[in-house]
Amino acid sequence: MEEGYYEKGLNHDETMKREANTMSYKDKVSVKYLGGNVELDLPDSMSVQNVRLVCMRPDDETKDQSFLLKELTPNQEANGNKATFRKLLEPGLYKTTVLWEADSLGYLVEQDLFVQ
Repeated sequence: MEEGYYEKGLNHDETMKREANTMSYKDKVSVKYLGGNVELDLPDSMSVQNVRLVCMRPDDETKDQSFLLKELTPNQEANGNKATFRKLLEPGLYKTTVLWEADSLGYLVEQDLFVQ
């Protein structure tokens, strides 16, 4: 049996639950890269907490980045459920995963992000 098999199964189950919770919000989530900033926009109708944005480079894992916010609030450079992370990303394709919690439920959206 593969090492970590059980843990991977638990992660897969959690991922499936998060994706199911997100179905009606999927089109309301966006990740953009503008002017050296990563901009994250989540549904305004939610009280969002524990936000994690993971940017993975399929061709070079040394360029992977992860961002964490406990809550999206105006004093953390957020406007509604929008946040800006001042991070320079190397040009190329990133596979992004946005994870967050609201009302005791977990949510997850995956999107491609191309940085020029």
